[in-house]
Amino acid sequence: MAGKSQLVYPLTEQTLKPDALTADSFCMLPFVVGQALEITIYVSFLDGVTSGVVKVESSYSPSYAGTWPVEATVTFTGTAPNMQVVHLTALNQAMRCRISTTIAGGSDPKVRIFAMAANQS
Repeated sequence: MAGKSQLVYPLTEQTLKPDALTADSFCMLPFVVGQALEITIYVSFLDGVTSGVVKVESSYSPSYAGTWPVEATVTFTGTAPNMQVVHLTALNQAMRCRISTTIAGGSDPKVRIFAMAANQS
């Protein structure tokens, strides 16, 4: 019999800079989010955005300096404002969202990330 989901980290919000080349083009998700079994991440492209890509990545350490494995790729499609969702069942020591293709159009901020996590009891 499957367990019941229990929220272990309530909704948190992070904002990304639009340029894939700047230091602020990624945001680390709170530690407890990466260690949860069930993770939901909303990628919200704001008014005026016309293109861009955000990758959800994981690692065994928040300080890992190499290329992080990609858990999901979120590509802007349609008309802004536009929200897309990523559902993961995973355990990770660290998770981040990173702009891999510059977010074009609109004004800053252009992308907001919302994340929440749960474990099963």
